[in-house]
Amino acid sequence: MTLQDIVDKYEGGLRSAKTKAQMPCFGQGAKPRRNFYYDIKYVRDLEMSGANDYDLLFACVFNRERHLWLMSETLAKTVTTTLLNGNILGGMYANFDELYDAVRNLLKTIKSIGDVAYYDVSLRIGALKRFRLYPTNKVYYHSYLRESARKLLGVSRVSSFRMDVSYFRSILTDMPAIFIEDFLCSMHDDICSPSFTFGKLPAKFNLTVNTYF
Repeated sequence: MTLQDIVDKYEGGLRSAKTKAQMPCFGQGAKPRRNFYYDIKYVRDLEMSGANDYDLLFACVFNRERHLWLMSETLAKTVTTTLLNGNILGGMYANFDELYDAVRNLLKTIKSIGDVAYYDVSLRIGALKRFRLYPTNKVYYHSYLRESARKLLGVSRVSSFRMDVSYFRSILTDMPAIFIEDFLCSMHDDICSPSFTFGKLPAKFNLTVNTYF
């Protein structure tokens, strides 16, 4: 499978996810917040409903149908209270990276919280309409995403948790940084498969109309 084949497969999955997320009944009686788009829609709808800051932050933290499936409710409450006391919703951030750094600094002393949680929580907070901040300059990676990134970049090591998006531009010519992280995650098995080949570079990303981004 070539890189373009994998990008096309990923794009098809995103189109399906976006369609599902816009369905009024999505998440009822099954697994709420199941995909990338609905994750954003959920917290934005909660914000528009007038939820208080604690409930809004708790929704941004306690999301067991996404990456944070091992987080306990007790730990989620601790994280939520820490963010609330740190006035994370009242901050002024020039970009997503500043928001991420603020979240990371507040949570870094809490045991069992690491790069995955820092990113997921920051992504949902940034998606709130009061901020509308998304990763644009940096690609964030964590856990096995580092392996995907190393494979694509042809390097033995990557920096600890983020890298300038320019490093990916000779490979993924026009994929926004926010999607590169998701691509490294959801297409990990294909990227790291022995049958993977780059094919003709760079790969083009054709999903240009995004409801939530």
